[in-house]
Amino acid sequence: MIVIMLGVIVLIIGGVIFIIIGSGTTPEPKPVTLTIWGVWDETSDFESVIDAYRKAHPYVTINYSKKRYEEYENLLISGWADEPSTGPDIYAIPNSWVNKYKERYITPLPESTKVAFYRIKKVLFKKETEIKYITEPSLTINDISRDFIDVVYNDVIFDGQIYALPLGINTLVMFYNKDLLNIAHLAQPPRTWNEFANVVSKIAIVDEQNNILRAGAALGTYDNISQASDIVTLLMLQNGTSMVTGDSVTFDQPSAYDVSYFPGEQALRFYTDFALPEKAVYTWNEQMPKALDFFAEGKLAFFFGYQYQESDIQSKSRGLNYAIASMPQVNPENEINYANYWVYTVAKKTKNIDEAWDFLQYAAEAKRVKPYLESSQQTSVLRSILNEQLADPDQSLFAQQALTAQSWYHGNKPAEAEKHFGEMIQNVVNNTMDIKQAITMAVKKIQAGYSL
Repeated sequence: MIVIMLGVIVLIIGGVIFIIIGSGTTPEPKPVTLTIWGVWDETSDFESVIDAYRKAHPYVTINYSKKRYEEYENLLISGWADEPSTGPDIYAIPNSWVNKYKERYITPLPESTKVAFYRIKKVLFKKETEIKYITEPSLTINDISRDFIDVVYNDVIFDGQIYALPLGINTLVMFYNKDLLNIAHLAQPPRTWNEFANVVSKIAIVDEQNNILRAGAALGTYDNISQASDIVTLLMLQNGTSMVTGDSVTFDQPSAYDVSYFPGEQALRFYTDFALPEKAVYTWNEQMPKALDFFAEGKLAFFFGYQYQESDIQSKSRGLNYAIASMPQVNPENEINYANYWVYTVAKKTKNIDEAWDFLQYAAEAKRVKPYLESSQQTSVLRSILNEQLADPDQSLFAQQALTAQSWYHGNKPAEAEKHFGEMIQNVVNNTMDIKQAITMAVKKIQAGYSL
């Protein structure tokens, strides 16, 4: 018995020594600070995911900084130009900027990431911190294809690599004034653009001098409609327009099924008709105020925007009786919606690639991203969460549209592409060019900066 007891004591002492020695063989990682830059997200949107990540990786400090859109791109590029870099490790960009940034400013997702995990464990009668370095496989292209909505695949994957991850998405929706529809004896908002044109004609009130006394919809112009280019693009996509083909901008080209039909021209004509006094659908012009403000005042029946703009409408209106409906369609049996969203990616100049990409993948997980979606008022890009949102009366409309959302690559000068869309619209409305001339000019200018 004495021999057995001595043996047990030796084993216990040996085990304790082994634990102490073993725990000392894993070096504590050096502190890592990750800086995240964004434009629309608030610090509060990231609080829960940052707190959860730091519990497992307390050596990583994460700081989010919100920048002004007007100066954002210049801040990014100038920050990375500094030596040492003063730019962010992780940053947000519009989905249409990924291809432009991927060569010079993005570190694509590596096949795996190696980070240190901290775990509190009990050793005899005391608690100790255990540190383990774990290498985990990253998301794959197949994961993106299977788990995310379709539009994400085309926006973040190039040359077989993943360059960015979205946390949420917004799609164009139709806000409508219920009181104005009631006055026009309309029980439901229109589902198709043909129905929409008829409805606008019933709601709009225009005097003999073409002054708009009551506006049916904010369509037809550019400067006073913040989503003008998105609306025109959606009309083109719904009408069967190929925005780009390979490295060529092609929204001025005829239909692949009928060479005599130009779907892009027809979409532009439909849009600009709403700002032309000689047209039956005339309901808006360049002298009107900003569309969102006019809607908030109760003087506009239909406003096209994004879910996040609802807070602006509510803050500017007083008891406005409004609702949100799906975007009208050219063909309801072939539903197409428009996605306008931002993605997060990792800077080429970061010194902490593993931690940066590990955090982004962590933040994008279904069980982690929900608080962010609620705080930022966005729809999920993950199919698993969309199934839940489809069953939620407050989210189902946005979830349905996300599944059929599309976008297009604006080239290496996306801001200029936006400007050229505006010029195209204004040339038609101001009668300085006809439809064909205006759209041809826009394509030519966007093409010049498309693949530089």
